[in-house]
Amino acid sequence: MRFWQQLVRDSMTNRKWLGLVIIIMVVGAAISGGFITPILWRNYGYIYLIRTILDPNSAIPQARIQRAFERSNDRRGLAHLAAFSGDQSKALDYFKDVVVDQPNDVVSNYYLGELYFGMGDYEKAIETWRRADPINIAQLLSHTASEELAMGDMENARTLSELAIAVAPDYAPALYQAGKVYASIGQDEAAISAYIRFTIHEQDRAMLANGYRNLGDLYKRRGELDKAIAAYQLAMGLDPANMDSAISLLRLYIYNQMYNEAEKLGGNILDAEPEFITGIIAMGELYQIQGDLERARSWYQKVREIDPHSGAGEASLGILEVETGNPSVAIEHLTVAVELEPEMRSWWRWLGIACRKAGKFEQAIDSFNQALSSPGYEAPDVETLVELARTYDQIGMEDLALNTWQEVLRLDPDNPEALKAREQ
Repeated sequence: MRFWQQLVRDSMTNRKWLGLVIIIMVVGAAISGGFITPILWRNYGYIYLIRTILDPNSAIPQARIQRAFERSNDRRGLAHLAAFSGDQSKALDYFKDVVVDQPNDVVSNYYLGELYFGMGDYEKAIETWRRADPINIAQLLSHTASEELAMGDMENARTLSELAIAVAPDYAPALYQAGKVYASIGQDEAAISAYIRFTIHEQDRAMLANGYRNLGDLYKRRGELDKAIAAYQLAMGLDPANMDSAISLLRLYIYNQMYNEAEKLGGNILDAEPEFITGIIAMGELYQIQGDLERARSWYQKVREIDPHSGAGEASLGILEVETGNPSVAIEHLTVAVELEPEMRSWWRWLGIACRKAGKFEQAIDSFNQALSSPGYEAPDVETLVELARTYDQIGMEDLALNTWQEVLRLDPDNPEALKAREQ
């Protein structure tokens, strides 16, 4: 197999090899009893088409490729050529002809569905894709939705996710991706529905645990604490080695003043993993929120002792100093944190807040912009945009403030502070 692949690769750049490939194909066709001439012209057509796609400046005229496909009566080749040339109408007609004769031709059904999708005819696209290879097409659509979400195109991400589910309604990865997209655009009910369906169809225990954890996050966001706790506990039972669900539940307890439950769970986590940094940070948060600042500091400092190269301890100490009115000390800790782990956008945001509180407005704006462009950036960060807009307001940069508040409203149309700013 590798030999044949290498032959075809070589044929793309070497005319001598091109001739050899064609000779081998013709001989093979003759040995198999096939009709040589149509096969020869079809092979010419595909080799020329592939060369043209790989090298658009190729001297091979498209008319020659078309003639080769016409002589071999290869409608699929003609369809690919029309699509490559940008003639959607011809490509559509050719692919329709192919699937009439070969209704189970996966490739032609896939491209026909893609053409319908490009024309906005989603019903026909879904019908065609279901006939072709629904699982692989749903996988492709979900992957593309993930990329669109990462680039901040929420509407396109939602459309692609819904198409994936429509093509393969029981395909668990598509349901999981749809849940992520819906959660990102604030459609919590749709996200919960997608994740519940995901838990019905997913078989892998670790992935199921992820689904239940995401459900817990959504229920927590909606204030449905009993459901959130139940979802986190299911996730912990399915994948005990993964501490993410336990940490999510621990933070739910902390920020809903369920301190006894939090202390017990935090103790269990650290008994299992004494040097688990996220667990240690969470215990610091438990004491910080209760006002026991010295005990909180001692937990955060422990992180520095365990891993001097982790910025988590420095960041937590910095946030504590911001919240207790010591912005200059906070800047020192947070600067070290972002130097150690520059991809942590939330730390850049806190550094910006500390700088603003210290009156260092230019440094604050730089920090907020760094948060918005950091390597870990996956989606527009409304919290950072809000802080940036507040800073522009504070120093009287009204046009920049207004533009930033409008961006906040684009991402979060019900944001009360942005609505108030727009009215003013």
